[in-house]
Amino acid sequence: MAFNVLASAPLTTMAASTNEIAPVGVSKSSTDTRALTEKNLIDISNLGDGAKLGYSTYSDAITLTQNGVFSNGYIVTKQKINLKNSFTLKTKLGIGGGASKADGISFFMQNANTPTFGPIGDDMRLKGVSNTLGIAFRHQTWYSPARNNVSFYTKDAGFFGYVNSFPSGGNYDLTINWNSSTQTLSYDYSGIVRSYKVTDMDKVFGGTEAIIGFTGVIGEGTNTHVLYNPTLTVNTGKEPIIDASDKTINAGENFSPLDGVSATDVEDGDITNKIKVIDNNVDTSKGGSYNVTYSVTDGGGNTTTKTIQVNVRPKMPVVQSMKDGDTTVTITNTSPGAMVSMILPDGTILNKVAGATGEVIFTTPSLVAGEKIRAYQTEGGQGSYNYERKVEITKPTIPEIKESDKSVTVSGRPGATITLTFPDGTETSKAADSNGNATFVLNDIKEGDIINATQSKNGQVSSVSTVTVGKTEITEGTITANDYTIGKDRYVKGALTGDVVKAQLEVNGKKFTTINVSGSTYQYYAKKITSQNQPIKCISSVMMQQVKYYKEQK
Repeated sequence: MAFNVLASAPLTTMAASTNEIAPVGVSKSSTDTRALTEKNLIDISNLGDGAKLGYSTYSDAITLTQNGVFSNGYIVTKQKINLKNSFTLKTKLGIGGGASKADGISFFMQNANTPTFGPIGDDMRLKGVSNTLGIAFRHQTWYSPARNNVSFYTKDAGFFGYVNSFPSGGNYDLTINWNSSTQTLSYDYSGIVRSYKVTDMDKVFGGTEAIIGFTGVIGEGTNTHVLYNPTLTVNTGKEPIIDASDKTINAGENFSPLDGVSATDVEDGDITNKIKVIDNNVDTSKGGSYNVTYSVTDGGGNTTTKTIQVNVRPKMPVVQSMKDGDTTVTITNTSPGAMVSMILPDGTILNKVAGATGEVIFTTPSLVAGEKIRAYQTEGGQGSYNYERKVEITKPTIPEIKESDKSVTVSGRPGATITLTFPDGTETSKAADSNGNATFVLNDIKEGDIINATQSKNGQVSSVSTVTVGKTEITEGTITANDYTIGKDRYVKGALTGDVVKAQLEVNGKKFTTINVSGSTYQYYAKKITSQNQPIKCISSVMMQQVKYYKEQK
């Protein structure tokens, strides 16, 4: 995490004091060589109470107190620092050389938006203050004996860890370190090194964030306290990680860019709720490749961005039903302007750009039942799923059937297997010839019987054609017989008219075998007629109902 820096408010440089103390070993360089994680504390802080920017000719200095009684001032960061980050603060304390050498300077880490201070004087503006960890650098001779020491402070423990510090007057190098991994605050004050480990962050700070700063303290004595070139270096740790991956969705689906996206940070943990979508051009109404860009900033200011690609798969086109022998294929549900591709059974790919209607028609070789036709469309560089459909076979054509019919010819597709199913459940099948026809013998059918016909080819079975056997209609017809010579002729011959389909010979009341007749003539074998006195009749049958016609022969 990085430290967020805000621009400083305009500050006024203080005029030189007659009690100025020149800094020891401090120089001002015209070139800023600080690392990116280094910040001049002055640049990221506010001043308060009587603190002033600058001291004598040194602009990178803060005069915390003037050489007078009850003079106090402070410098504090504008924003909290995440205490899950380590930091180092380096400066030089200009402990004043006033006549009474009063009090000193306190460093503080306080979980607050603006600082709260305790009493002045020996309490170093720390005593009684909550959510604060401090270090008091005392340097004063107001008391006897003089109190030149350093001590830590927390509200529960008060001041503790005292150590005598330095001779009277002067400027002292100070390095303060916060180790976030061990939660330890340490200082190196002109060679005096001490540390304090925080065992309970909630108890000491009430959280894991704090503003940090210094305050100069003067009670009834007088002194001038100065910070020279205070530099804060924050160990920003690792940048946060955004867990987001490329996605593929179907056109028309709802898309929420934050669904399934998370962010974590080594110091802050789960910071998913801080993710922002800074760019999103996804259009789910049509296929294409789009981008979503995310950004997340951790508590220390480290910002990570990540861009993912969202592929929108076009809607799947629909291949309409096809029949055996068709030479066109219609494809619907396409997107205007999309490239529609149809794959024939042999792997050939045909392409057409979809028009405004969303319907595309392809011309193809004659389709064969059972073959598969596939289609997809490409839009915005993205391809849809394949739609696959088999070529169907049409149902056969079965003509009208009458109860007197003895056969029926069913029309279907050449090479198909045509199957008839009779009322009793029996089936009979035949292969259609090159013209698609198959003829079946009809036995014992009667009016009202239902006969079903289907055809199959390459595993495809058609729907059912159904016919109901009809009643034979009676029509007129005649039969006549020519002269017959006994002993000479073998057949009785004659003429037919109308719908005569059967003929029978009757001799002296005895009826002989019925024969089938058709056309306009017939002949009947009559060898058994041996006497001129034997009257004969030739009987005709019209559409299964007998109508008798006769002519006696002598």
